Amino acid sequence: MPALGHAGVPIAYTAAAMSEADTQESVLRHYWRIFYKRRYAIMAITAACVGLALLMAMLTQREYTATVTIQVDREAPKVISVGGVEAEGSSNSWNNEFYQTQYSLLKSRSLSEAVVRDLRLADNYEFLSGYRPNDVTDLKALSRTRRFQIATGIVNGNTLVAPIRMSSIVDVRFVSPNPSMAAAVTNSIA
Repeated sequence: MPALGHAGVPIAYTAAAMSEADTQESVLRHYWRIFYKRRYAIMAITAACVGLALLMAMLTQREYTATVTIQVDREAPKVISVGGVEAEGSSNSWNNEFYQTQYSLLKSRSLSEAVVRDLRLADNYEFLSGYRPNDVTDLKALSRTRRFQIATGIVNGNTLVAPIRMSSIVDVRFVSPNPSMAAAVTNSIA
């Protein structure tokens, strides 16, 4: 017969239960001890990461996004009702092609060139330099044709065309460090 421990519970059962509880507790205590032992290193790494994140947030140039919403509609077809003239399933694929064409035209280089001409962005050195004053002197040495190409690339690269699903609505966005320039470009696109 096994020896009885406290409160009449056999010692063998008490030892097994205690070693199980020690194992579970020791895992948590083990990690706590590691954390406590390395608390200064953990706090230093955390403080360094927070400081680096704050520094990057303060040094990063702000960007503003202007959005214009455009409705893309095609003129209603003027077709005389004659049986068999138009295939049944072709109108849906034609609509898809039409809208994809319109989205591509909104993102086209020719529209970007028209915006650059309209707003005279090839002569706006702040726009061309990305609103960094140190780069303005280098841009003044370039020919007008080259500045026009750079401005067109900036307009085209910072323009985003985002169609709204299941509608004929399109959001056209332009991102710029200058909020008034972002608004002017989107309005010129529209």
